[in-house]
Amino acid sequence: MMPAPPIPIPYGSKVLASVVAERQETEEIAAIFARMTANQPFAAEWRPVKVPHVDLAPIVMEHGRAADLIIAGQTDPE
Repeated sequence: MMPAPPIPIPYGSKVLASVVAERQETEEIAAIFARMTANQPFAAEWRPVKVPHVDLAPIVMEHGRAADLIIAGQTDPE
């Protein structure tokens, strides 16, 4: 459940419900990731990153500078 903001937010219940659903999905995927990478002979790190703009390359490069593998998803099919 999302905490109440200190000021009113003019979003409808559908928008808030989608935010809550996205957060729950992220937590479910994180739990699967943790379970699948536990006790493995490699280091694994979960980083949920929400990018507010369309230019993803600089964000991915910043987070992936020392990574061997990056797995990224998207909610927008386009």
